[in-house]
Amino acid sequence: MTVFFSRQKWQEAYEKAGFYRTETNTIEYWDKVAETDGGSLSGKKHIECIKDYLIARKLIGAHSTVLDIGCGLGEYVREFADICGHVTALDYSEKMLSVCKERCKTAGIDNVSYILADFMEYDFTEKYDCIIACLNPATYQPDAFDKMLALSAGPVIYFSMDTPIDGPDTEPVYCGCNSVRYAEEYLKEEGIYYRKIPYSYEHIMDDGKIRNIDFAYLVAIKDENMDDVTLAHRFSNNHMTALKKDKICGCFYCTGIFSPDEIEDWLIDDNDCDRYGTAICPYCGIDSVIGESSGFPITKEFLNRMKDRWF
Repeated sequence: MTVFFSRQKWQEAYEKAGFYRTETNTIEYWDKVAETDGGSLSGKKHIECIKDYLIARKLIGAHSTVLDIGCGLGEYVREFADICGHVTALDYSEKMLSVCKERCKTAGIDNVSYILADFMEYDFTEKYDCIIACLNPATYQPDAFDKMLALSAGPVIYFSMDTPIDGPDTEPVYCGCNSVRYAEEYLKEEGIYYRKIPYSYEHIMDDGKIRNIDFAYLVAIKDENMDDVTLAHRFSNNHMTALKKDKICGCFYCTGIFSPDEIEDWLIDDNDCDRYGTAICPYCGIDSVIGESSGFPITKEFLNRMKDRWF
């Protein structure tokens, strides 16, 4: 296997951190964290952020199977069990998994199964439609990302701090290996499609002051059949909030290019496709609009390619 620079540097940072050799990488440590109700960010805003993103782009749905690696107390498990077909919760801390299971039971959630195991050591026998790894030290290395990509038939959701990977501002405990920037460079080098969703977390310090900490989600999809025209289509619905912030958008039916301010009609319905508002083209009346926030070019050439595919 070819050893890429980014992969090698990421592995070196992981080895240098050496946290897997410390007490913070023991089952006993995480059992104690479970007893203090810790180990995750407070609130649900960061989870709602990625849920809305995935739903709007049809990356998950009512029949999706999800694997949550290092599920902890089960915040993501409960949220995703509410919108997906089945969630598998994996953790190597028995107490973490026990709390997760009890909270799912209290919430009346019955579409979750549980695996007590170390992710890197467990021998999986199936793929999942979506894999989640959020603030999980076991996945701060390229080998773990390889395994996640191999196990997923759809997106891999990776959430961690968005911090420098070199220089004086490098996070000292993990030597930067926990930064999404290593994973981002690795994905670029491997040629794997991904999108980055920044998230700023307000943390209340011991002195009462608020500190904004930069995090980010990476949504990676390793699918050779998922070309840019197919991926762009995922941005053509549930996009009202994003479109209203864009300066330009286009329709891949009539291939018109215009300002989102010209959109007067929105399709809003109680279904996964249109719950958050889907634009109706002001020129042809078809719900086939994408905006610049999709990350794809809003040009006649690209819109015509989309038209050839979808109409």
